[in-house]
Amino acid sequence: MTGTAPTMTDTPIAPTPRTRDRDGTEARILAGAMAIVARDGFGALGVNTVAREAGVDKQLIYRYFGGLDGLLERLGQDLRLWLGDPATAAIGGSGYGEVIGAQIVQHLAALRASEMVQAALSWELVERGDAVARLGEAKNQAIREWFGNVRAAAGEPPPGIDAPAVNAILIAAVHHLVLRARTAGEFAGLDLKAPETWARIEQAIGFISGTIYAQDAGPGARPAAAGDARIAR
Repeated sequence: MTGTAPTMTDTPIAPTPRTRDRDGTEARILAGAMAIVARDGFGALGVNTVAREAGVDKQLIYRYFGGLDGLLERLGQDLRLWLGDPATAAIGGSGYGEVIGAQIVQHLAALRASEMVQAALSWELVERGDAVARLGEAKNQAIREWFGNVRAAAGEPPPGIDAPAVNAILIAAVHHLVLRARTAGEFAGLDLKAPETWARIEQAIGFISGTIYAQDAGPGARPAAAGDARIAR
């Protein structure tokens, strides 16, 4: 008696385990949270609203972020939102002024590229509350650390120059111009809808930063403290 050769259907095939795309799900949740902030403000944020916006089970927000507080901290720490992608950032020049100028220009480009981030900055100016405070502190801490790493590539600023104040003014100017372009389209005679205007602004940032940090400060300037933890440093 001859046996029958087994066919493909006779041999059980082990099922391929299904893996969850955690990175993709986290990205959807983060994008959903930012979309809510951009559209409705920080007051509309909640686990349920974010889950609906992202199209996910709300339990995933608790599993991946520990809840709303953890989600806000993660948003603040995501430097790709605020500064562009740090992994691909081009740090131009070798002097402190050139490096800081290049990073502020990158920050400008990142803000202009994201309407959601622009809206978040706008809401930060007019809203108060735990959500705003938590997101703001996480963002500021992440940016402080990033600027610290950038500073390590160029050394300390020249003595006698108040680097935190100078950098804060440059960053504040960038924020204002980006938000002004969003609402009015012009500022001080500059057409903020024109691409060539932004090229001029980028050149001006490099000029200001390079010029200030290329020379010693005048009398009365406060030397930059080594332990200064301000965001602009």
